[in-house]
Amino acid sequence: MAWISFHPGPSYLHAFLKEAWLKGWDKGLYYIPHRGAAFHELYKKLYRLFQRKLGLPKGFALYFISSATEGWHIVARDLGAEGSLHWNVGSFSKRWYTYARQWHEATLLPFSLKQLPAIDPKWEQGLFCLVYVETSTGFSIPVSYLVELRRRFPKRWIAIDATSALGGIQLPWHLADIWFASVQKCLGLPPGMAVMVVHPRLIKFIEKLPEQHYNSLSRLHKNFLRWEPTHTPPLMHYFLLYSVLMRIPGIKVFHRRLLYRKRWLWGYLSRYCEPLVPYKLHAITVQVWQMEAERLRALRGFCKRHQLFLGLGHGAFSRDTFRIANFPAIPWWHYKKLLRCMDAFFNFAV
Repeated sequence: MAWISFHPGPSYLHAFLKEAWLKGWDKGLYYIPHRGAAFHELYKKLYRLFQRKLGLPKGFALYFISSATEGWHIVARDLGAEGSLHWNVGSFSKRWYTYARQWHEATLLPFSLKQLPAIDPKWEQGLFCLVYVETSTGFSIPVSYLVELRRRFPKRWIAIDATSALGGIQLPWHLADIWFASVQKCLGLPPGMAVMVVHPRLIKFIEKLPEQHYNSLSRLHKNFLRWEPTHTPPLMHYFLLYSVLMRIPGIKVFHRRLLYRKRWLWGYLSRYCEPLVPYKLHAITVQVWQMEAERLRALRGFCKRHQLFLGLGHGAFSRDTFRIANFPAIPWWHYKKLLRCMDAFFNFAV
């Protein structure tokens, strides 16, 4: 029997992907020319599916890159001329900052897991960088905060890493200028590709940028208008992404399902563990729970004997936390088995 993993990335794949992969193989889709008509049609279909299934508004652009890490590089290089401000509440938001400061002046804005920082009208940076769901801590930026940030700074660029959100919950697309996410979390795909979404306001700026790099925003957009990638693409990922978007319901359905499952898991786990982040700031898609390190080690071992893998803690909280991915591809029975196992541990094993 295969392991059941709750690690938030790379995470569980949609069960139908094996069948989808074979279908792509049989159709010869993994060696089509990426400058030809068949690929153009696939790109167009993906764009329309993003609009229909994920609520992407008209006028936004959709690019494909290799990873969210590449997204950090692209944003820092092409949009950070006037400096960047980085909201920091975990390992990944801090790592984005460390990449950005290699390109320009970057400022870290650390804050508590219990409360967001007040919006300061004196912020001078031209680029604001936020991680929508901080996978290391489970902290999520509320939509209301983004609304106020956009209202206070209508002319600044807002960039959002939505890696543990895109494909699982509704995103307020209009509240940021550029979004990006890798595919191995909420989209239920193998790692190896990421998507990038750009607001029409930023597109006007991009069109004036020079094409200095193969993955410059200007080149990405120029190729998007031709339905082509900037480099030889991972064709398998394109087709599997298409297969996922064809099979899943609209994002509103997923959002409701995952929110319900968040409440269900929270109600159970809060009896035994402490949440790292308060409920109102805790992400729908990633739960992070804290307990004494030795006790956690025993719990992991107990789960392992039942072929269950709790998500590892990350960064400063690696020793005394475990993470549970609440992604669409993970079936309900996996969670029910996990909770039965945890019941046995907390009530009988020790």
